[in-house]
Amino acid sequence: EDMPKIPHGIEESVAEGIKGIKKMYENEDSRKRIGNKLSKMFCVTLVAIVGNYRGSCRFDNTKSKTFSFDHDHFLQSRPVNLQACVAKLLQCQHFDEFIQERLQIIQGAKP
Repeated sequence: EDMPKIPHGIEESVAEGIKGIKKMYENEDSRKRIGNKLSKMFCVTLVAIVGNYRGSCRFDNTKSKTFSFDHDHFLQSRPVNLQACVAKLLQCQHFDEFIQERLQIIQGAKP
């Protein structure tokens, strides 16, 4: 019932993964690996949605000399079929925390 909410292009990958999980469930030995399959599906989907976030990190060359994240650039850089999903993701506290942690890492790595 949640499949219509999944962005077009990713839904095929998720549907294929679900088919694989259903087959795995039929075999008792395979059931033990379902968690790994779900984790992989989640990671692949997440990378498809937020991949290349670093392209939207901007260095402020004024006196603050810090990095920031350009939400608008990130949203516009994503494929059209993902933009509605990404717009919602940008409102999530967890995504903001993820970006803030990455900005701290980038800032620390700056010479």
